[in-house]
Amino acid sequence: MFRCNNKILFFTSSFVGWLIGHIFFMKWVGLVLFWIRQNHSIRSNRYLVSEFRNYIARIFSILFL
Repeated sequence: MFRCNNKILFFTSSFVGWLIGHIFFMKWVGLVLFWIRQNHSIRSNRYLVSEFRNYIARIFSILFL
């Protein structure tokens, strides 16, 4: 896949990229949840909120298993 003579550099850069991706993903999830809390039209629709919570719970159950 990638050619890298220094395997330590390859593993370090891969780990840093993975970590940055996860940090951005968690920030994005936090921003989406904050936006939903601030948006009154979404908050008033109970069905949409419950579906979103179920969807998020499914995503995190897949990620943590």
